[in-house]
Amino acid sequence: MAGSGSGFGAPGGMAGGGMMPPSGAMGAAGQPLAPYSPPGAGVPAGGAATGPAGGGSGPGPTGGPGSAPGGGPAPVMAGGPGSSAAMAAAAGASEDGNPDVTTAQRVLAGLVRGSEASDMLVVWAVAVLRSPYGSQIMVANNMGGGGYLPSKVFLPTTAHLAVSDPALPIGWAADWMGCQRPSKILADHFTRLRKLIAGVTVSAIVTTELWPEPPGCGGDFVPMQHREVLGMLSQAPRLDGGHRHRLAALDQGLAQRVDALDRGGDVSAWAAATLTGTVFKEAAKPDGTGSALVHAADADILQAVNDGTANVEMWTTYDRAAEQRDNGAALWPDTHAPRDNDGSDAAQAAILWYQHYYRAGRMIELVRCWKARPPRLADVVYCAISAGFGSLVVSTLAAMEHHLGEQGK
Repeated sequence: MAGSGSGFGAPGGMAGGGMMPPSGAMGAAGQPLAPYSPPGAGVPAGGAATGPAGGGSGPGPTGGPGSAPGGGPAPVMAGGPGSSAAMAAAAGASEDGNPDVTTAQRVLAGLVRGSEASDMLVVWAVAVLRSPYGSQIMVANNMGGGGYLPSKVFLPTTAHLAVSDPALPIGWAADWMGCQRPSKILADHFTRLRKLIAGVTVSAIVTTELWPEPPGCGGDFVPMQHREVLGMLSQAPRLDGGHRHRLAALDQGLAQRVDALDRGGDVSAWAAATLTGTVFKEAAKPDGTGSALVHAADADILQAVNDGTANVEMWTTYDRAAEQRDNGAALWPDTHAPRDNDGSDAAQAAILWYQHYYRAGRMIELVRCWKARPPRLADVVYCAISAGFGSLVVSTLAAMEHHLGEQGK
């Protein structure tokens, strides 16, 4: 980056000098996409949880079409458990007077609004669980393994990604890669959770699935059409209060470390360039499909950014090409999603390619972070983790923190 003292270190003639993580930290190319797992997440299979499911730690496989970070309208928050009379009226009467339906609808409305702001059509499902420890709000979607958050979706602190629930073993949701019915993910989450937490029940599930089917886990099941939820938004009050960046919803501790690194100026530019170059180098290696996650066009636009020559016209050309890449699959992998993961060879092949396109989409999103100079480091980190490079991201961040510490910065 100009002025940062460090180039990306990516293929395609880009400037070198990006800091590399310790040897052996990268992982083998072509391995199945593993969930990002922060220290302490999850419990051993067969272990007992002593309390209710808590906040998200690290997602299972994630995915979905990319969206350009940086700039744009103010963030939109998904709602918390409290509901106003205006929202209740907009949502319509809840099933059998169940207030948890209205709670789930309020969260759903915020998720849909944030997806619209991100120019993404996402299928969501929201569950409200009840237990002796209180209520829990769990969220899943049809992106990747159910835990991807578009750039302008902000979860409230009372809602958590089901695939990230630390009460369950790490990677429990891996089989749901490419699932287009997130209510099934929530039902599976509940089935596993009730074996660990006595007395937990499903109170309500709401979803925007196109062909909804009750998941058979109990509670009120309320399907809603996407346009119906958007109609609710025109009548619902806009939510106030704070919000969490999607990286904080993924891992609060990691988000705090990233914020400490993102100091602005040369340090932020150096950190973002170092991480981008390190991840790009791995993404340029073939995965299980035999194809790389990045193309020459990605390296070319980053080289232009590195040279200080990237302009609006070049970004427009890049965006147009990204939308057409792999016949649109790189940004919209849903057409390659498996109908059902029945363990067959055909299903496994479909999942492999779906995963490839989803990860490629996250790399496009990472590249688009560089429309801002410097990009927000939290978005670069989130995209890199979502693309399957979680362990590489953590080791690179640690190396950068060590380097700054030695420099007394």
